Amino acid sequence: MNMTHTQPKQSKQFENQNPVAAEESMCWSVHLMRRQPQRVPILVLTLCIAAGLVWELFHTPLPVFAAIGLLLFAASEYILPIHYRLTETRIYCRCGLSRTAMEWKAIRRCQIARSTMRLSPLAAPSQLDAFRGITVRFAHDGEPGDRASVLAFAVQFAPQIRDSIELIWQSKDVMGLKSSLIEYGTSDSLTKSKL
Repeated sequence: MNMTHTQPKQSKQFENQNPVAAEESMCWSVHLMRRQPQRVPILVLTLCIAAGLVWELFHTPLPVFAAIGLLLFAASEYILPIHYRLTETRIYCRCGLSRTAMEWKAIRRCQIARSTMRLSPLAAPSQLDAFRGITVRFAHDGEPGDRASVLAFAVQFAPQIRDSIELIWQSKDVMGLKSSLIEYGTSDSLTKSKL
């Protein structure tokens, strides 16, 4: 369920007990299987082929179930919804059993693609990016969590990323994104970006 929620100011007594409750936040979910249903047959075919090959190799069901379980776990980001929550201090990502959080002040690099934003605590590109950062998938335009609202939130609470924003795709809507980023004070970083 996609939703944005800004929590009202609580009483001083409640703020002292729970300081996170008074933070501004944005929440939304993205379900890749609903966005890209054309990939479901490929997933099913892959599971069937893997199950058949493992059955031919071992002739027992336990390894077959293990192989199917491992493949489903590997595809969990596609199968299960991904929930995001941005607060004034952190960004949270939850998908199945996986929970990831990163403080805004820890972000050193920001890569923006057409439908995703990759936040990394590493200043330079590295093979460790896959394990150390968070990939934020934008909601559809006009919904909570769309590209414009997430970028505005990120630049507001992580101003250090203005100098590290890198656009990693080329299309007609780059100019629109360029103008919106310039509005947030990121014009210097766009000259460094890969366009």
